[in-house]
Amino acid sequence: MFNVRFPTSLNEARKFQQIVSQQISLKDEFGDINYITGLDISYKNKRAYGAAIVYDCKNKKVIEKKRVEMLPKFEYVSGFLFMREVPIFLKLVDQLVNQSDLFLVDGHGIAHPAYAGSATVFGYFIKKPVIGVAKAPMNVFEFGSEEKREDFLITNLYVGKRLVGKKIAYKDKNWKPIYVSPGNNISISSSLDVVINLLDSKHKLPKPLLLAHLAANEYKENIYH
Repeated sequence: MFNVRFPTSLNEARKFQQIVSQQISLKDEFGDINYITGLDISYKNKRAYGAAIVYDCKNKKVIEKKRVEMLPKFEYVSGFLFMREVPIFLKLVDQLVNQSDLFLVDGHGIAHPAYAGSATVFGYFIKKPVIGVAKAPMNVFEFGSEEKREDFLITNLYVGKRLVGKKIAYKDKNWKPIYVSPGNNISISSSLDVVINLLDSKHKLPKPLLLAHLAANEYKENIYH
């Protein structure tokens, strides 16, 4: 069981993000990646429906699924999504039987004005490699050089002058890009490699996160069916 104390105000949250941003690691602190857990949350009628999918990368199959329903303690405030979502992620992970080598979170990692988005705060608590994969940019982002890689166009992502992640666009698809940044215990380059290896031509999200996204939506819709 995770025993964590969350900030109770935006002022506390700002100070907490500063602490987190200074204490996380952007080094590759992992070995072989066999199991990856994807985490996502869907909302309806002010309630949150979270899903965790443990994905066996070598055999390409789901080995565990957990879902939770909660009333978030905090309203959404831009830049402070972690206060709303990280408690749900922690509750999901606490229920998992299988240990994962790496986690994918629907949200930003260090690609954040405080260099501490939901994926970074989550990684700070669980002390495992975490990657943030977001579907929308933040208004502080600036974009740098581009490179072509397989079926993708990769763009450097900056907050101020600091490189914080990568934007992945799809060459032959009319899909919006995704924004990848490390949360904790992994580098920017390895974050990109992991996500690229989990993408296919049918979906814009890496497989474990796609499955978590679908599971969260399915859970929400079944509750309200």
